[in-house]
Amino acid sequence: MCRKSHGNNTMLIYMQKPDATLVAGFNKWKDQFERHVNRGEKGIKIIAPVMVATRQTREKRDPQTHAVILDQQGQAITEEIEVKVSHFRVASVFDISQTDGKPLPTLVKDLHENVEHFDAFMEAVLRSSPVQLEIGPIKNGADHHHCQIIKNPLFIPPV
Repeated sequence: MCRKSHGNNTMLIYMQKPDATLVAGFNKWKDQFERHVNRGEKGIKIIAPVMVATRQTREKRDPQTHAVILDQQGQAITEEIEVKVSHFRVASVFDISQTDGKPLPTLVKDLHENVEHFDAFMEAVLRSSPVQLEIGPIKNGADHHHCQIIKNPLFIPPV
């Protein structure tokens, strides 16, 4: 999925769908996440890199001296090599809100039971964190943990 989009693509995504949170291509949603793009959804246009392989003929060179290798008649020996060149094209991606199907796997599960030594663990987290942390309800009705390091503390919902 497009979690680490290039900065320009991030801007393109935001300009076309400001509420996008998680984007991927049509086939990635279908094949890797068992989700389908809803009928009638308009793709979000981004710039995608494409590697194109071309064959080139070049003079063969000695690996140590880099001198051109000659045949018995004094002509340069040539070899055909494959060269990969990066190009860009317009591609469409879709936000998760434009899809339906199997729920996405989660990396972290919410804590719903008592955790052994929870207080000691939270104390260690609060002391060692490079950002301000607060235990409390998540602001703005969001259902995910969020952080704006510059202005606001990271809120951790109470267990």
